[in-house]
Amino acid sequence: MSEKKDWSPFDLNDPGLINILDEVSLWSAPFGKMLLEMVPVRKGMMVLDIGCGTGFPILELAMRLGKSSYLIGIDPWQAALDRTKTKATGYGIKNLTLIKGVAEKLPFPDNHFSLIVSNNGLNNADNLEKAIQECARTCQPGGSLVFTFNTSGTMMELYRIIEDVLDKRELRKQILAMFDHIAEKRKPVSEYVKLLKINGFAIDETRKDSFSYRFADADAFVNHYFIRLAFLDTWKKLLPDKIRKTAFQEILELLDELAEAEHEITLTVPFVGIKAIKD
Repeated sequence: MSEKKDWSPFDLNDPGLINILDEVSLWSAPFGKMLLEMVPVRKGMMVLDIGCGTGFPILELAMRLGKSSYLIGIDPWQAALDRTKTKATGYGIKNLTLIKGVAEKLPFPDNHFSLIVSNNGLNNADNLEKAIQECARTCQPGGSLVFTFNTSGTMMELYRIIEDVLDKRELRKQILAMFDHIAEKRKPVSEYVKLLKINGFAIDETRKDSFSYRFADADAFVNHYFIRLAFLDTWKKLLPDKIRKTAFQEILELLDELAEAEHEITLTVPFVGIKAIKD
């Protein structure tokens, strides 16, 4: 028989409950903690979460803001939206709607939201300029845009190893292409600030922090599910086809040398949170 605690309305052994307990991935958690510290919290808010994914922070915000507020999450990943819907049902959350879509084309009227959030999501938009324009269009005057993003220093310990491997083979063009890729995906804070100001936002607060991904060796690193999910293919594509297999093996060997010398592999992820107010 399933155990049920007197103090809990939930059956703690219910497979349905267990299936929805993962509130946020470890990758998203440091960004999300910062975001939750920066968002305004008051009654009667109309909130948009851009890139809501599998439910963070929209579910947490829905519960913290309560029934007087209404929240909408948008994401191009339908499977993630389905997962969020399952969680919302399990948690008894009714004050939200989930929509498949992208940041560059928000299907909402002008001046609709008092708060727009994005936890490491806006920086993944195909067109950041258009995404911020859409945030400005749909945000109410006096409303807040709060978002987090990782910066160009992300896992630079690994990129320096890739650079060394390419440099050893005199592949300068590929090295430049790698840093162009980093610059395109992880724009500097100044670029975000410029786009925000152009689109009628005033910067209210900026926070900086970092966390580390630590691994015992190269095998543990490349087989970690999130590394495989989000990064590994991109890293391999930085290497020319003809040398990809041998160059990647050398990268792994260099990572293992690092693990031997330092007793672990440590990859640093610097990130930033910005809170902007619509004029």
